[in-house]
Amino acid sequence: MGSGPIDPKELLKGLDSFLNRDGEVKSVDGISKIFSLMKEARKMVYRCWWLQASQQLADILEDNQQHSPLAANPAHLAAPTAHC
Repeated sequence: MGSGPIDPKELLKGLDSFLNRDGEVKSVDGISKIFSLMKEARKMVYRCWWLQASQQLADILEDNQQHSPLAANPAHLAAPTAHC
C-alpha cells in the first residue's frame, strides 16, 4: 500500500524552514505550523491504518465465504417458499 519506509532525516528537511541550526523553532508562527503538520500527519496515519484494516477484513470475509459449507449450497439464500 505504501511506497516504502520514510527517512526521518528527509522528513526533518521539510521542517527546516521552521527550525534553526540547533533544532529550535524559529518563531511562534512556526510552532503553530509544525503542530498543524503533526495533526495532519496523524490523520493520514489513521486513514492509512483504517484502509489497511478494512482491506484485510474484506479479504478475510471473502476467504471465509469461499470456504464456507454454505457457499457450496446457496439454497439458504433463496427466497422462502410458502408451504400450504
